[in-house]
Amino acid sequence: MLDHSSQQLSALINAASDTLSLWFVDEATDINCLSSIQPRDNLSIISNRYDLHQQALACGLNSRFGDFTLAIDQQYEQIFFRIAKEKPIVHYLINRSADLLVRQGLLTLVGEKGDGTKTYIDKAKKYFNSSAQAKKNNIIYTGHIRFFSKGKPLDDKHYTSLQTITDDMISKPGVFGWNKIDQGSKYLVDNLAEILASNSIASDASVLDLGCGYGYLSIEAAKLGSFTFTATDNNAVAVSCCQANLEQRGIAGQALASHCADNIEQRFDLVLCNPPFHTGFDTDKDLTPLFLQQAKQHLNSNGVAVFVVNSFIPLEAKAESIFKTIEVIAKNTQFKVVALR
Repeated sequence: MLDHSSQQLSALINAASDTLSLWFVDEATDINCLSSIQPRDNLSIISNRYDLHQQALACGLNSRFGDFTLAIDQQYEQIFFRIAKEKPIVHYLINRSADLLVRQGLLTLVGEKGDGTKTYIDKAKKYFNSSAQAKKNNIIYTGHIRFFSKGKPLDDKHYTSLQTITDDMISKPGVFGWNKIDQGSKYLVDNLAEILASNSIASDASVLDLGCGYGYLSIEAAKLGSFTFTATDNNAVAVSCCQANLEQRGIAGQALASHCADNIEQRFDLVLCNPPFHTGFDTDKDLTPLFLQQAKQHLNSNGVAVFVVNSFIPLEAKAESIFKTIEVIAKNTQFKVVALR
């Protein structure tokens, strides 16, 4: 289902073809809207999502992939952003826009009522010392906030800094569940030693952490053997945090940006995965089948893939056409751990 906020923002970007513009693209941006943008030399994109960045390049757009903290050496007449799901990201980008806009440049924010868009527009207006008002079209709010001078910065939870959280793990806003341990991942870890033993996984096995986040599964699995890890994620912030965690602990391996390991050719003895159920705002788009297919494609012939999902997800049915052997290793009221061969 097309995200109408992204669709409206795309129309505004095309209408501003004569302005030097910057577009911040995160997971809330509908990937299908990128093809509707007319490529031009005066429009730059920064995306923290690898799949969106790759799609932007395929559409002929000038895109850079990385955290939104990437160095930018010029100022813009207009900045565009579809409101994100995470408040620290929105606050940070409003704060940063004040540094990147020329005086009286415009920050254009678009999002639905449920995204808190009107509140964000009001906050940006106050920070920019502007008199802009939110315009409503059905459930979509649009704000064009003109920059005059800086007020008090919005609280972005120290977005620019890697932060130490539980058990000295490194994370930061922008990673899913950035300041806690995901309980599904923990449930997988609690059952991992048994799985390794029953599947005769060697102590020097190669491991693919598929959708690694800040690297929790790799960090915990490294306690069970001298494994070599390849950790992948679609999110630039997750990749940098995972790499920092691997290096801090001296764990052999690397974290790579990819859309579900689509740019990795190696096969592995063990695949670990806590797949997302959806992406962006389209809650009907279950990504589990894609993760299952990629796990199978990246397994050695005698390897095993270990998934953890919410207990109501019919993973076994989804995996039937992909894997020969499907075994539920553990299950409680919230999660189940499934070994696939």
